Amino acid sequence: NARVPGGEGAPLSTMIGQLISLREQLVSTQDQQRKMAASQLEKQRQQLKLARQQQEQIAREQQQLLEEQQKINILQQQIQVQGHMTPMMIPVFPHDQRTLAAAAQQGFLFPPGMSYKPGEGYPMQLIPSTMAAAAAAGLSPLQLQ
Repeated sequence: NARVPGGEGAPLSTMIGQLISLREQLVSTQDQQRKMAASQLEKQRQQLKLARQQQEQIAREQQQLLEEQQKINILQQQIQVQGHMTPMMIPVFPHDQRTLAAAAQQGFLFPPGMSYKPGEGYPMQLIPSTMAAAAAAGLSPLQLQ
């Protein structure tokens, strides 16, 4: 068995080429995995940031609701205090231009000393003070119930 010099060189260089190719594939795969991991970390960071912003927004909205509820409670207390007093009639100009006669027909009463002449139209109606307070606060009569 005579060996030819360089006869083993061809299979060796083929193996070296294959190893170089495998190494390049491995490096490429590792690079892709690093990029994917970095992308996933960035997505997680953005999701955490979004979740934090949403939590802050919810906290602000809850605080606003709490403040509005406190205002409602104060108005309700004021209405209850006024409800225990003798009802006082406060003139309010109606949006639909009803006359005083229409207000009287709906059961609104006149304060002592005020007279009403059926033939004359008045540009205002009288409503109980609790309703006037609610109207001034921006509440409709239905919201008082």
